[in-house]
Amino acid sequence: MVKAAALTDGGPAVAVPPALEALLAPGGPAPDGLVLPGHVLAVTGLADYEALHRRRPVPMAVAGFEPAEILLALAWILRRLRGEPSRERVGNAYRRV
Repeated sequence: MVKAAALTDGGPAVAVPPALEALLAPGGPAPDGLVLPGHVLAVTGLADYEALHRRRPVPMAVAGFEPAEILLALAWILRRLRGEPSRERVGNAYRRV
Protein backbone atom coordinates (compact mmCIF):
# COMPACT_ATOMS: atom_id res chain seq x y z
CA MET A 1 0.00 0.00 0.00
CA VAL A 2 1.34 3.42 -0.94
CA LYS A 3 1.29 5.98 1.83
CA ALA A 4 0.84 9.56 0.72
CA ALA A 5 0.61 12.81 2.61
CA ALA A 6 -1.44 15.71 1.39
CA LEU A 7 -0.48 18.98 2.97
CA THR A 8 -3.19 21.48 3.74
CA ASP A 9 -2.05 24.95 4.58
CA GLY A 10 -3.45 26.31 7.80
CA GLY A 11 -0.98 29.13 8.24
CA PRO A 12 1.68 31.22 6.58
CA ALA A 13 3.47 29.76 3.59
CA VAL A 14 6.76 30.02 5.43
CA ALA A 15 5.58 27.24 7.80
CA VAL A 16 5.21 24.61 5.06
CA PRO A 17 8.86 23.51 4.51
CA PRO A 18 9.55 22.98 8.25
CA ALA A 19 6.33 20.98 8.57
CA LEU A 20 7.42 18.77 5.68
CA GLU A 21 10.88 18.35 7.22
CA ALA A 22 9.22 17.10 10.42
CA LEU A 23 6.95 14.77 8.44
CA LEU A 24 9.92 13.28 6.57
CA ALA A 25 12.25 13.04 9.57
CA PRO A 26 13.51 9.61 10.62
CA GLY A 27 10.96 8.02 12.91
CA GLY A 28 8.12 9.98 11.31
CA PRO A 29 5.26 8.49 9.30
CA ALA A 30 7.50 8.01 6.22
CA PRO A 31 5.07 8.83 3.41
CA ASP A 32 5.90 7.44 -0.02
CA GLY A 33 4.97 10.72 -1.72
CA LEU A 34 3.78 14.25 -1.06
CA VAL A 35 1.10 16.30 -2.81
CA LEU A 36 2.14 19.91 -2.31
CA PRO A 37 -0.23 22.92 -2.10
CA GLY A 38 -0.20 24.82 -5.38
CA HIS A 39 -1.64 27.99 -3.90
CA VAL A 40 1.33 28.23 -1.51
CA LEU A 41 3.93 27.44 -4.16
CA ALA A 42 2.40 30.09 -6.43
CA VAL A 43 3.75 32.58 -3.88
CA THR A 44 6.91 30.89 -2.61
CA GLY A 45 8.15 29.07 -5.72
CA LEU A 46 9.66 25.60 -5.93
CA ALA A 47 13.20 26.27 -4.65
CA ASP A 48 12.55 25.29 -1.01
CA TYR A 49 10.80 22.10 -2.10
CA GLU A 50 13.53 21.15 -4.56
CA ALA A 51 16.07 21.61 -1.74
CA LEU A 52 13.89 19.45 0.53
CA HIS A 53 13.79 16.77 -2.17
CA ARG A 54 17.60 16.77 -2.34
CA ARG A 55 17.74 16.13 1.42
CA ARG A 56 14.77 13.73 1.52
CA PRO A 57 14.26 12.12 -1.91
CA VAL A 58 10.54 11.42 -1.67
CA PRO A 59 8.44 11.99 -4.82
CA MET A 60 6.66 15.35 -4.55
CA ALA A 61 4.17 16.99 -6.89
CA VAL A 62 2.33 20.31 -6.77
CA ALA A 63 -1.45 20.29 -7.24
CA GLY A 64 -4.23 22.83 -7.29
CA PHE A 65 -7.74 22.23 -6.00
CA GLU A 66 -9.21 20.83 -9.21
CA PRO A 67 -9.73 17.04 -9.32
CA ALA A 68 -7.73 16.76 -12.55
CA GLU A 69 -4.76 18.55 -10.98
CA ILE A 70 -4.83 16.30 -7.94
CA LEU A 71 -5.01 13.19 -10.14
CA LEU A 72 -2.11 14.44 -12.30
CA ALA A 73 -0.01 15.03 -9.18
CA LEU A 74 -0.79 11.55 -7.87
CA ALA A 75 0.01 10.01 -11.26
CA TRP A 76 3.37 11.84 -11.32
CA ILE A 77 4.19 10.51 -7.85
CA LEU A 78 3.17 6.96 -8.78
CA ARG A 79 5.37 7.05 -11.90
CA ARG A 80 8.36 8.05 -9.74
CA LEU A 81 7.57 5.25 -7.29
CA ARG A 82 7.54 2.79 -10.21
CA GLY A 83 11.02 3.98 -11.09
CA GLU A 84 10.23 6.07 -14.17
CA PRO A 85 12.76 8.91 -14.49
CA SER A 86 11.92 12.60 -14.60
CA ARG A 87 13.97 15.72 -15.25
CA GLU A 88 11.97 17.51 -12.55
CA ARG A 89 12.72 17.00 -8.86
CA VAL A 90 9.23 18.19 -7.97
CA GLY A 91 6.33 17.53 -10.35
CA ASN A 92 3.96 20.35 -11.24
CA ALA A 93 0.30 19.62 -11.96
CA TYR A 94 -0.64 23.23 -11.15
CA ARG A 95 0.41 24.90 -14.37
CA ARG A 96 -2.32 27.57 -14.22
CA VAL A 97 -0.14 29.79 -12.07
